[in-house]
Amino acid sequence: MLDFTDWKPNIFQTLREQIESVSFSASESGLKDLNHNLQENKVWFINLLDIPPQNLTHKQQLEQQCSAIINQKDHKLSRSFVIEALSISDFLKTDEFFAATLLHHGTRQRAKFNRPSAETAILLFLKERGDLLACLSSLIGSAYNPDTKLPVRNLFSKYIDSVFSIIPSKDGSFARKILSTIQKLKTEIIELDGRSKQLMRQPQTLISAEQNLLLQQDYTLVNFNIDIISVRIKQSKVHQRYLAHNLWLISYNYLLDTVDIIELTTILRNTEIDDVVCPYLIVSLLSALDTSPEHISADIPAKNMHEKLIRNKDFINNFTNIIDKERWKIEAARATIMIQWCPFILDAIHKSPTLEAQLIVKEEHLGEMFQRAVAKDAFQFILHYLLSFQNTEMESMCIEIMPSATSLCETLSPEDVEFPPPGMVPETFIIISEDFELYIRKQLELFVISIVTKMGNNLQRIRRQEEDAIQSADAESLSRSTIKKSAVVRHDTETFFFLIANIYRNHPDEGFRFWMDLKEQIIDWGSSVYEKGMRRGYLEMLCSLATGPYCSGYADEFLSRSSEQNKVWCSWRTLIGTIDIYTRDENDEKQIVKDEAMLLISFIRVFRQVIQYSIQARLRFLQDNVLRLLFRLLCRNVHTELKAELLYAIASFCMPDYADHVYITRQIWNLLEDAQIVPTVPKDIVFDSANVWEVSNMQAQDPPSIKKEIEETESREKLFFVTLAFVRFISELIYIPHFNASLRCGFPVRSMSIDDDLGVGYRQPGIAPYINFILDDIFIKALARDYKFPTQQWNIISASLEVIEKCLISFDLTGPLFYDDQSTHPSESTPFVQRSISKDELILFNNNAIKYLKNHPGFDIMKRLLNNSPLVDVMFNILNQDVESLDEVDEVNRKSFAPFVKESILRCLRIFWLAFEKQERFLNKLIPLISQASPGYLENLENAFLSKQDIIVQIALLLNCENAEICLYAVKILYALARSSLFNPIGVENRLAAILDSDPSSEAILDVFVMRLDINSGDDIWDKKYRFEDFELTRLGLQAWAIPGDEEFSAMPSIEDTEITFGTVRCAILDLILENLRPDKTPPTISHFLLGYDLRGSLQKSIIKYINQDSLRESCLHKILEILGQPIHDDTEIDKQNPVLSEFPALAACCYQIIYRLCRDNHTSEPTMLFLRSQGFVQKQFTSMPLYIIQPSQPIAWDSGTITNYNKGPISIDLINLCANINQRTWLMKILALELRKCQTLSGIEQLLALILGASIIKPQEGATDEEVLAPSAIKTREILHMLELDWNDPWKIDAPENFLSMINQKACLALNERGNKRYRLRDIFSELNQAFDHSRIAQDGSLRKKIMHILRYCYYLNRNEEFNLSRYEGFKAWREVIEVIIIDHYTRLRLHVRETTFLEILSTLLTTLQREGNAIAIVLSKVILAAITAIRSDRMRLHTSRSQSRVASRNLSPIFSQILECLFVPGIPPEVRNNLYATIYNYLHYIDVQSAIGAGKLLKGVGDRLLDIIFEDASNGHVVGKLCALNALTAIYRLLKQDKGNLIIKHIKSNFLGSIITSLTSQNDLLLQAKEQQPELNAMHAIYVFEARMGLLLCLAQRYDLSLELLKKGIIEYLGELTFLNERPSFNSHNTDSYGKPVYKLYHDLLMMVIRLITCILATVGYDEKVLNKVSNFICGHQGLIAEIFTDIPPFDYLNFQNSEKRAIFIMTVEVLQEITRLFYILGDKIKDIDKVRRESHQSTYQEFLKELISRFFPARKRLSSMIDDENSRIQYIQQRVENINENLLGWCQKMTFPYKKNQVDFDPIFTASLDAAKRPDDDYHGDMKHPELSILVNYLRDSIENLDKSLQNLDKLTSQLDKGEDAALSFKIEGFSSISGDLVGLNDSQRKALAYRTVQEDHNTASKRVSRCLYDVEVSLPLLWRHLDYYLNPKRTPVSQEYLRKNAPVVLKDILTRLENLEKQPKIKEILEQFGARDNYFQESVRKLNALLDPKL
Repeated sequence: MLDFTDWKPNIFQTLREQIESVSFSASESGLKDLNHNLQENKVWFINLLDIPPQNLTHKQQLEQQCSAIINQKDHKLSRSFVIEALSISDFLKTDEFFAATLLHHGTRQRAKFNRPSAETAILLFLKERGDLLACLSSLIGSAYNPDTKLPVRNLFSKYIDSVFSIIPSKDGSFARKILSTIQKLKTEIIELDGRSKQLMRQPQTLISAEQNLLLQQDYTLVNFNIDIISVRIKQSKVHQRYLAHNLWLISYNYLLDTVDIIELTTILRNTEIDDVVCPYLIVSLLSALDTSPEHISADIPAKNMHEKLIRNKDFINNFTNIIDKERWKIEAARATIMIQWCPFILDAIHKSPTLEAQLIVKEEHLGEMFQRAVAKDAFQFILHYLLSFQNTEMESMCIEIMPSATSLCETLSPEDVEFPPPGMVPETFIIISEDFELYIRKQLELFVISIVTKMGNNLQRIRRQEEDAIQSADAESLSRSTIKKSAVVRHDTETFFFLIANIYRNHPDEGFRFWMDLKEQIIDWGSSVYEKGMRRGYLEMLCSLATGPYCSGYADEFLSRSSEQNKVWCSWRTLIGTIDIYTRDENDEKQIVKDEAMLLISFIRVFRQVIQYSIQARLRFLQDNVLRLLFRLLCRNVHTELKAELLYAIASFCMPDYADHVYITRQIWNLLEDAQIVPTVPKDIVFDSANVWEVSNMQAQDPPSIKKEIEETESREKLFFVTLAFVRFISELIYIPHFNASLRCGFPVRSMSIDDDLGVGYRQPGIAPYINFILDDIFIKALARDYKFPTQQWNIISASLEVIEKCLISFDLTGPLFYDDQSTHPSESTPFVQRSISKDELILFNNNAIKYLKNHPGFDIMKRLLNNSPLVDVMFNILNQDVESLDEVDEVNRKSFAPFVKESILRCLRIFWLAFEKQERFLNKLIPLISQASPGYLENLENAFLSKQDIIVQIALLLNCENAEICLYAVKILYALARSSLFNPIGVENRLAAILDSDPSSEAILDVFVMRLDINSGDDIWDKKYRFEDFELTRLGLQAWAIPGDEEFSAMPSIEDTEITFGTVRCAILDLILENLRPDKTPPTISHFLLGYDLRGSLQKSIIKYINQDSLRESCLHKILEILGQPIHDDTEIDKQNPVLSEFPALAACCYQIIYRLCRDNHTSEPTMLFLRSQGFVQKQFTSMPLYIIQPSQPIAWDSGTITNYNKGPISIDLINLCANINQRTWLMKILALELRKCQTLSGIEQLLALILGASIIKPQEGATDEEVLAPSAIKTREILHMLELDWNDPWKIDAPENFLSMINQKACLALNERGNKRYRLRDIFSELNQAFDHSRIAQDGSLRKKIMHILRYCYYLNRNEEFNLSRYEGFKAWREVIEVIIIDHYTRLRLHVRETTFLEILSTLLTTLQREGNAIAIVLSKVILAAITAIRSDRMRLHTSRSQSRVASRNLSPIFSQILECLFVPGIPPEVRNNLYATIYNYLHYIDVQSAIGAGKLLKGVGDRLLDIIFEDASNGHVVGKLCALNALTAIYRLLKQDKGNLIIKHIKSNFLGSIITSLTSQNDLLLQAKEQQPELNAMHAIYVFEARMGLLLCLAQRYDLSLELLKKGIIEYLGELTFLNERPSFNSHNTDSYGKPVYKLYHDLLMMVIRLITCILATVGYDEKVLNKVSNFICGHQGLIAEIFTDIPPFDYLNFQNSEKRAIFIMTVEVLQEITRLFYILGDKIKDIDKVRRESHQSTYQEFLKELISRFFPARKRLSSMIDDENSRIQYIQQRVENINENLLGWCQKMTFPYKKNQVDFDPIFTASLDAAKRPDDDYHGDMKHPELSILVNYLRDSIENLDKSLQNLDKLTSQLDKGEDAALSFKIEGFSSISGDLVGLNDSQRKALAYRTVQEDHNTASKRVSRCLYDVEVSLPLLWRHLDYYLNPKRTPVSQEYLRKNAPVVLKDILTRLENLEKQPKIKEILEQFGARDNYFQESVRKLNALLDPKL
């Protein structure tokens, strides 16, 4: 039993689409799925449109419990919901639960319909019923359609049979159920119509008490208004037509039984003529009574059923009574059925002779019955009613004035038979669906054939009677008798001929059977008629039967053969002779008799039809010079209708289906010029003059015949046959090859049928006068004239617009004349293929081209369009037509003018679009070239639109039209306006968006755009051929040059006839939105308006409208998300197999790109991303995205190549689909990268990371072992990378033509498209090649053709290849963005022990991929490689992990390094990739552990010279970045191999590189000097970077002894001494900065540091060498001013407490420099004395004095720094480290200056003075003499060093103890110290935590050990230094005062120091540690003893 509460919308729409898809493909899986769905929905088909009645129980449950069963679930409902559900129940008279179900879905989808929930529910209900009936029609119609594939046909027929077989007994049969449903709907319509009229009469109705109570409770009452009632009435009528259509299908395919036929007849008998189902029922009954059902001859059951029916005497008698005796509401309908009944009875009698006796009608009565039926206007009824859609307005007018249309004939005696009184056939407009028209014609064809074959004698009798009556009437008229006429003249034979004519009119070769089987019965028989009306009807029939290539040949043969018999009137001889007679009449004013004219019109129509389709006949008549004869008749004073037919006949000779059609067309132009129908000859012309006649020279002559007829005759009669014919005639003369393709792809077209030389010599050549006549005298006046037929007005307008359109299309503004790099002088524009022509020929060539364009009618049309002429105003008025009302009129009356209005609107749109496309070149190129022209005031077309803004709104509303092409060009116009700077000015409000948003129709505009984006509208989802412009252009170009039959391209497939669907419109809308989301657009734009962003507020705080669940509206953003499977107002989950992503990748790519641009734009980013985040958009989309490209279900065969994907077989796919597949993943990954950057929640980030890298890398799986954790994870982003690794086998691939670059203008023909890639402008290339081809003297040479074709095809291939490469490049870039965001922002969120292995896997994959890719993609991949290795290295350093304890085995790292080296050896690898690889090598070598380093060293040795040659080349001659990266890589490699004695790199450096790098140090000295200036030039900055890199390498080299010697040998010290920029030290007060804002003194500081450090390193490596020391001394002497300035410019330590970061930075820089300088002087030792000697002689401060002052500053500073408190402890620690290094250097220098010391040495030069006062107060600041440091400074320093040593020893002992206890103790010891890496500890198991803790303790132990070593050094050096000074001062040779002072104070000051020193070695553990650090045994105790002995000689 059918459960109506399980009702859901769109079920049958989906089923309908599936039926259409399977019918096309007939795939086995598709048939299986379809059968399953059909079986599931069978019960709905059986039920048809029945709905459950109202149910009191359900109503009570709704009212009392507020609950209902909806979709098989119990729902609790609100009170307002209940009220609405009950209202729906009352409105539909259906079950309350069913109404609640409808309302439930209406609530969820109300935004789509922009209506309240209840109304939406009604609309969904009505729509689903229509879809159900449409499905039924498809099933029944396809089940017996021979064009349907056999498996599909079998499935459908079995299914339909099963549906028919299980119809409930109460319904009888399915046909009767249809009939009863039609009647129910009729009753509903009557009731609804009455209700609607009542509402119109009483709009304000009283409300009940219950409703009043609800209103008081704030509930909204549901009162269905007239609008929704009208919609329901309209839809019910549509459903009636669907049902009646299905009834005919059943009757035609399955036949009806007797009960069905009687029921159908009964209903038809009582049907009004204006009933929508009336024609359907008539045709169904005709089908049921068909006596020759040929279509069922092979169907045995149907054939048996027909046999049974035709032998049923009871049925025959009963039906005879119904049709013969009972009254019918439509008597003409009964007459039609009666005619069909006569052959039926005749056939029954012939098949069963014994049956006649049992029938109430005999065979002899059938003739009388037939004639009576004909006399009741049966033929007229069929002609005017059933075939009304076939009539033309001229024929309608002519038939109205025929006597047969106003009276009935009575040719038999009244005594013999009773005839009805004469009457009119009522004029009725009927609604017949377009697809049913074919079935009507098919049924009427059987009807007519049955009459001809079985009732031919009766037709003959009727014809004789009519001829006798007409002859008698004519005789009475001649005798002028007053006797009453004995008979009324009828014209049924003529009408029968017209009936046949209308059945076959404009349907080529469908009347073929009449020539083959029925020629004698009807064609030969009809040719013997002599009455004019019959002859005219016969000729009209012959005209229709001559339609088509085959039929026209038979007609031509028939008329030619008949011409041999002089007495036969129907022949070509008769026609030509008659015309000749009329043209020879000397009386020009005499007109042809009206009847003869009408007969001649019909005959000329036959002539036109034969000429149009038969090339042989056309050529024969041309040879007979018939054209001139027709023109002569055209110039006579003949009837306007005849003149119109003559124009049509002449135009038929211009058919472009034969080789000479251009020649014939030009001949017709000349005949037209000679005829002067339009005045073109100036009135005052003087021939043989030198005058050049312009349009302005034209003088008005006497009004020509055509103008006179228009203004006087046709305007008076309001019938414009000649006007329309002339416009269409001119249109035919302008032949545009490939019209549709030219519009789509911009193919450069020139109409060869336009005679450029027409009128040459006496006027401006060309056809402009004729076009101007059409524009000025016809088109512009067309809207103002009165018309008898509105269709004629719009036909004229449409035809005129077609002429304009053709002129603009053929107005070709491409080629060399319009290149951007060409001068405006015509002689400099030259074709680039044929350069062999002379200069004079070239000038002539270009002048001719300019002259051609100037004389072309398109030139004048463009001027009219660009100066806002009346032409533009008229076109704007046309665009102002209400399209929505036209659609309604068109639906009601197929004969209305609405289609022509739509066609006119379409042509206006296309004309404007063409003007937009051409105006730039026209204004900027052509107008300046035509210097002699005075075009007047011309401006861009946008100005006209801006002045009439209502037109823009109207164009936007045109999307409501049901014509897809109108919608498409409306979008294109908006696209053109949006691109205009006038509507989209930079930095100013967007005018286009403002116009649309501020208009009262703004919501309606938004609604129509939303409607066109809806993929559930039943139309094509996407036009897969939308972006095939280049293909079409190339195909057309190749065909244009191909030699027929010899070239492969002459038969290439064509897509010219591709229909524009709403899928195409959807493409254009998305392009419009994308274009106006570009960054260069000033927001808000039209895109923001369409997407629902609030334009009235600030977009900085933009709001997305209509996204709430309660919103009643939708925006385009809703539809974009629906396309991607995430509807905003639907809570269903996204389909994981979203077909859009796989079947329509281009659509998905556009949607993703729109969303990305919204997310990227700062104006819309925040609200968009918040909204998408709330929808889970990124996660759901990334989950549903297919990993690999899927082969399309319907590949485009003529453009398909093959791709071979990673580990996948070949896939057949076209380029557009391939690029779209890549692009959709590209934009989704870009969105993903943005979300990763901006997502604020940890859970959201982790979800995204889990999608990208797999859940195992984000959080541990329960119960996972350590091995499982370390295993490789399933990384989806790696699969996407593999998807991008594909090879494309392009079917268009072709080798480059020889000398290709010299054949075309590369600069002019290459242009950047919207994506930024270079593409050849194929239009210009084609034009250039075509002009060269036309101009060539050897144009017919086949080799030239092939050469030109080769060039065009190769350019197209390059465009395709560029598109493919760009798509992949952008895909790799997007992939890189995702990975880099993870690396930079979220690397630490990944699990600690998995992330390293994961990214090493990715690294290995990337390195493999890089070797196969081109340069651009290799650059992208190399950046990812660098980012990954940098992150891995930084992570290792951050975690302080020892290299020897890496979780990655060295055997796994070596292949990676090997791949890096292999990438460097790839031929042609670009410098950018090498630079990134150098940086990768640098990071890798700093990352690997010891074992891996050994493997890397082996690999480096293996590559040998190859690698070093590459690196040396880049380091020496590369770009700045290349030099830096190469030098850094070289540095890292050297460090790795520096201990290797047979180091190959050292040999290369010595032999090839070292000398050049040293000599280059001074080459950029001038640039380094410039670097100190404000905002130094880029070259200066580059010089700094390169200098730093070179110095870095030299520093590494200087650490090796042999290389240090080599450096000295090469003169490194001397070169450094020549660096004059060192002496230009910037002041700390200087505000100069570089381009990055870095102070120049910081730049200088870095360079100085490196120079001093290099010298120090060389000295330290070489050791004491007098020559080296002398060189260094010379360097110091050369820069002594600099060094002295550094010593004197030391900021105070208070700078560290300043909040000013700049001052703190200055102090840090000073300390860094002092560290290096003090180390230099420490190494120099007493060599400094020689330098000071020179300085002393020049009265300068000595360096020793500077160093002593430093001791006074920095020895006390150590303790002071340790007491400082700062937020940035790391900064203080850094300064402390630098100060300690300075003190260490100073301490060492002191040691050297006082060593060797000998007791009683007299010349000892003490450093410290003999003062100990400050040592008594160690906690106070030092205030002594800074230039002469006191001994107390050393004592305090020693005291502090001993204290630090003690603390360091205690800490080291503690750490040693923890290491001895193992990992458990280490974990408990370090558990609080893991706060810095707490995020990395998530997911670690116990063993991993213990291991990490133990390694951390090891690191701390190493640090503590270094600290002990430093402290120990300070103590060990300070003690002897102190002893030396005390020993010196206590020497008796010194003054006694100092001795007494020291002997008194020294013991006091040193007591605590000596005690602590003595106790240190007494502690066993401490002593053991000291011994480990190499401290001498009992060193401290010995030192204490010596000091004590010195202080107290008694000891």
